[in-house]
Amino acid sequence: MATLSPPAIDNSSLPIQFSPLSIFGAFIPSYAYPLISHFGLSNAVPHILTFLALSTAAATGWIYWSDIFSRFFRRFFMSTALIRSRDDLYDHTMAWVAEQGFSARARYFVAAMAFGSLFAEGVPGVEDEDEGPQEEDIPFWERNRRAPLQFTPAPGFHFFKYKGKMVMLERIVEDNDKSWFPQEILEFSIMGRNPQLLKELLKEARSRYLLKDKSKTVVHRPKAPEAVGSPPKWVRCFARPSRPLSTVVLEQRQKEMFVDDIKDYLEPGTQKWYSERGIPYRRGYLLHGPPGTGKSSLSFAVAGLLGLKIYKSKTDTSNEVDARVTLSGLLNVIDGVASPEGRVLILTSNHPEKLDAALIRPGRVDMKIEFKLAEEEAIAGLFARMYEDYEKKMEDERSAEERAAKEKHLSELVAKFTKIMPQGVFSPADVQGYLLQHKNRPERAVECAEKWVCDRMEARKAGKID
Repeated sequence: MATLSPPAIDNSSLPIQFSPLSIFGAFIPSYAYPLISHFGLSNAVPHILTFLALSTAAATGWIYWSDIFSRFFRRFFMSTALIRSRDDLYDHTMAWVAEQGFSARARYFVAAMAFGSLFAEGVPGVEDEDEGPQEEDIPFWERNRRAPLQFTPAPGFHFFKYKGKMVMLERIVEDNDKSWFPQEILEFSIMGRNPQLLKELLKEARSRYLLKDKSKTVVHRPKAPEAVGSPPKWVRCFARPSRPLSTVVLEQRQKEMFVDDIKDYLEPGTQKWYSERGIPYRRGYLLHGPPGTGKSSLSFAVAGLLGLKIYKSKTDTSNEVDARVTLSGLLNVIDGVASPEGRVLILTSNHPEKLDAALIRPGRVDMKIEFKLAEEEAIAGLFARMYEDYEKKMEDERSAEERAAKEKHLSELVAKFTKIMPQGVFSPADVQGYLLQHKNRPERAVECAEKWVCDRMEARKAGKID
């Protein structure tokens, strides 16, 4: 007997049904399914997805169009000054920002130790820790450990008033893979198309910064390249009070010749004179002699006298500068095709005979000055200069007779000390180092001088010192 059955249905030909819940499942974890079913949200899933899609699109569109609108508004209705951290003006401007009242009131700020920075050199905006009165005789290493804090506005937007007008400051940190250190951009913006107010602000920042360096000599040192293949950058290291030229131990004739030559080179008409004759506008000097004879001191004193900055690097006997620049690279920097003009190059060496002839040839080195070990004039000058403040401490309280007697006494001590010290044996640094052992005690310095000389001579014979 035949059995009849309904025809088989081919399910593969039917359209596949997708529930909203199955689509939503791609965006939610599996453990949330029971919650959706329990609260009866299956029918609301399409609305939720639509809301999320529209919200995402709206947020994306808002960010995109607001950025375009912001750029358009700034471009046509505002004036903006941009300063990059690679430029010296960045330091000038940040020092000025730290002085402003809005920096002290900022609730979102950057805090750092001020020791070793430009803020530690007497710039307002640095606060001492509230630890009670500071002792004047506290050791210097303890002062360094307790260095004050510096506070500056953090990256982002900040608003303040300058000459009655609202200014917007934006600190932007550029962090990319090509740079060793993140770079920063400062943007000052004001309403209106006239940028004069911003120029006045930057000029004020620069003037106040330069005023801080008045009567000081600023020293820069090379810094590692910020990116592979980029040149090293000079960074501010410190600023010291300018050193009087009279404190440098060197024959007066040589000092005057050196200073006069640099002054003549820096005269406004000298550059034109060089240019008309096709001579590169550069000047080089070689200061050579035993260690401790005052070569670096003379460079520092002349820079302070003429208001010049110092950019200091070192060259060792392996013909490398700071272990990064070869001798050929140094020569190219000194007088290569792309080397800067208008600078004064001073080379100092304890062993000039070891220097490569190409480095000190005429055209690279225009004048050579030899420093010698301390002779009678230098020894007498060092002693008199060391103790003249000691003799003048109570000058206002002394009568003319007492002052004359003290001056005579100091002259006698100078003569005795000069007679004890051998000529041309010790460097000025050696003599000064000895005198520093007897600060404010000139009589004691004279009494112990003979023993010190004997001890030093014996140490030299034994090879313990150079």
